[in-house]
Amino acid sequence: MEPRLRTRARLLVLALGAATACTPPPPGIMAVRESTVTGTVRVVGSEPLTRVVVRTDDATIRIEGAQEPLLERAAGATVEITGDLDEEAGTMDVRTFTVTEVDGRPALDGVLFRDDEGLGLVDGEGRTHHLPDAPDALRDLVGARVWITGPLDAPQAWGVLLPTP
Repeated sequence: MEPRLRTRARLLVLALGAATACTPPPPGIMAVRESTVTGTVRVVGSEPLTRVVVRTDDATIRIEGAQEPLLERAAGATVEITGDLDEEAGTMDVRTFTVTEVDGRPALDGVLFRDDEGLGLVDGEGRTHHLPDAPDALRDLVGARVWITGPLDAPQAWGVLLPTP
């Protein structure tokens, strides 16, 4: 191929590449992206067709995936969820979530354990929180994933997200 044609061919390839890069993808392509969202968990619909959603300030996101049953147990709580958000479909396949607030009070979310110091909770970031005067009902949940509100020395409310194995 002569040099002048080679240069034109390269320019054509570059032009086509640039045009393709500027063209928006067809619907459904690249609409899914990893996201972190904060909102309130709600269970909507009527049995047997209920759905778990998270309502944010500007959207209602339908929850999908293995975390859905756990999120259903957090109905009414404020959560931070991370997963694959499909903005076009309004759905999210949740990989992880943390309960951050219940009834307007800050919440701790983690797994209960017992050690030499008594009852404690390990949160999702691996931090340990001791609960020195936890009620007996909470002590019976060692191994469960729970949320708690109130001071650590006297939790006022809690809920079970994942029962003991």
